[in-house]
Amino acid sequence: DGFKILDYGCGAGILANFISNRIESFTYVGLEPNNQHGNERIAVGKKFFNDERVTFGFIDDVQVLNVDFDCIVLISVFTHLTIENTYKTLDQLLSVVGEQDTKIIFSCFISDSYQLILPQPSIAEDFYGITRIKMSQLTDYAESRSLKLTRVTDFLAGGGHIHNIFSLEKK
Repeated sequence: DGFKILDYGCGAGILANFISNRIESFTYVGLEPNNQHGNERIAVGKKFFNDERVTFGFIDDVQVLNVDFDCIVLISVFTHLTIENTYKTLDQLLSVVGEQDTKIIFSCFISDSYQLILPQPSIAEDFYGITRIKMSQLTDYAESRSLKLTRVTDFLAGGGHIHNIFSLEKK
């Protein structure tokens, strides 16, 4: 069995590579949107991972996964979604975990004001260039669903953007 992780918005599975070099017993499921960008990322991941512990699929499949995940990770997903789609995604994932004690770990950009900067052209209709979220939007979301929101750390990513890392779990 081992550690079970869902990487929502997995790209080419960089997290799977990181885990496979550090944990012997794990199950990794990486999901991407079922669009051109997602198909390209999954194809790259499948090319590099010939490992029975690593599976790739589409976000649409998240409701039918029959795995009790220890952790769901969303790195740089909410940095590209509107706040409404961020809430919708979190609600969907919370419905998947049900009564489990699954921790959701995600990154986003925190700002004094909500900002949505559209790229030209967009690679998918629900993908945006950069989204900056107000801290109060996250705390209000967590409080409205009786969840514990914890700011874990920050890290500097490509392009000089500081990603704020949070965990979300049931109280």
